[in-house]
Amino acid sequence: MDLEPRSKETFGLHSSHLRNFQQFSPSFSLSPVLSYTLHAKPLLSVPPEVKNDPILRSVIDSNPHLFKIVTPINVDIFECYVSLHSNQPFTLSVCEDLHYGFWSQASVCPDYPPTLDVSDQHPHQSTAEELFIYQQHDQEVALGCFSPAFGPDLLPDMYSMPVHAVLKVEQDFHLVTNHSCSEFC
Repeated sequence: MDLEPRSKETFGLHSSHLRNFQQFSPSFSLSPVLSYTLHAKPLLSVPPEVKNDPILRSVIDSNPHLFKIVTPINVDIFECYVSLHSNQPFTLSVCEDLHYGFWSQASVCPDYPPTLDVSDQHPHQSTAEELFIYQQHDQEVALGCFSPAFGPDLLPDMYSMPVHAVLKVEQDFHLVTNHSCSEFC
């Protein structure tokens, strides 16, 4: 095994790729990510007022097909790998979130409307753009990234944002979801 110190260039690491690990030393025996996990605080979980909200619980419990947890990680095997990790509060929080979903730390504001559909705020510019959006939607549903259609009306506490296509190089489109289209988003 080669234990000689290597330069950042050998690893292909440049300051723009290091993010918060600017002091990374290639001769250090632990990766920066592993080093971080040794002292990280547990991830925030869903606040009780959200977790115990009867309307949200009813929507989630009645429509589990809309709230799949999709990850390439085999969580059960991952749990075995981290079972002896020295920072159990952190690793247990990661495993729980991999099983049940991560809390985005979004603000829950009582002044927000119970549902919001602003999906029609961006009119499609062309037939080609509209066709692309429908095809991309079908691909995302097939990959499990988008939920299949469940009817014309949003369920309680659901918001629908506008999607549109942005032209990239060589006449290819890129799908964009506008999460800033409303004061409530």
